[in-house]
Amino acid sequence: MKHLRKKLIGCCVGLLGICLLSGCGSSSPMFLPYESNFTPTLYQPTGTAAPDILPLMGDGLCVISEQDTGNLTLSKELDAGAVLAVQNDNNTLLYQEHVFDRLYPASLTKLMTAYVVYALEDNLEREYTIPVEATELPDIYAKKCGLAAGDVITIHELLYAALIPSANDAAKALAMAVSGTEEEFVVQMNQKAKELGATQSHFSNSHGLHSDDHYTTLYDIYLIFHELLKNEDFRAIVLNAQYELHYQNAAGDPVSKTVTSTNQYLTGAVSTPSFFSVLGGKSGTTNQAGSCLMLYCEDLEKNGYILSVLRAENPQELYADLGVLFQAITPAEP
Repeated sequence: MKHLRKKLIGCCVGLLGICLLSGCGSSSPMFLPYESNFTPTLYQPTGTAAPDILPLMGDGLCVISEQDTGNLTLSKELDAGAVLAVQNDNNTLLYQEHVFDRLYPASLTKLMTAYVVYALEDNLEREYTIPVEATELPDIYAKKCGLAAGDVITIHELLYAALIPSANDAAKALAMAVSGTEEEFVVQMNQKAKELGATQSHFSNSHGLHSDDHYTTLYDIYLIFHELLKNEDFRAIVLNAQYELHYQNAAGDPVSKTVTSTNQYLTGAVSTPSFFSVLGGKSGTTNQAGSCLMLYCEDLEKNGYILSVLRAENPQELYADLGVLFQAITPAEP
């Protein structure tokens, strides 16, 4: 009996080892369970084997500790709630402040919405008829692209509307188009977030309008954005300063509508530092979240960077703080 028990234990251990070491059968990244309590130090895999498998979890990501603030020297202290600068090509932390603090994401939520749409929808050109529920939002002043019940629009056009002008009606329509109801879609948002390792977030809607139960951390948003940047369609969408939406109204008449990016670097409202090209991102603003922006850019040598500021006091402070980060990254003239 003892020999049988030993054999069984040996088989189990062997199978577990094979499962941990084999990753070639799937194109999905390998993630292991995280603790669910909200503490920065708990962004760690659970189990006794954790120290040995931690490198697997950090493969292709910038792994940040609470103590590591990066090596950038900033010209002034920043007042934002959280700040992050990462060299994306080699996943190197340049600078961070408070990336594990719980904050409200505002329309940065739409990054998670887009990720779920790409994960679940296999036909972006599928047409969807807008139900009246998709036009109903909890804030009467929420930004919309003007969708009306009975409009017929593709999933792809809804992505453009959600990501470029940050239309909240488009984000809710995406949720309903993909999952039937926004509630079912939110379940997928939270599940997919955990699969990405973004375990300190909880989403309660698809658009980011304020809810006390809708929160994230800057590190979680980084994980989501980093994964989205691998998607060529996403990168092509968020690069646009403007876009002309095309769909049909309930009467079957064609509708064309020009929408403008909320990213002021793309529109030229804020000048991009000469050493860099801004290639897209996502902004967000609510009273509770402040002004937020997650940004992807490249320098003249095509090195990629992810820069982000959350909970700036206003848009002017947001872009001023990002300007400080750009200045710190810019190499000194010889």
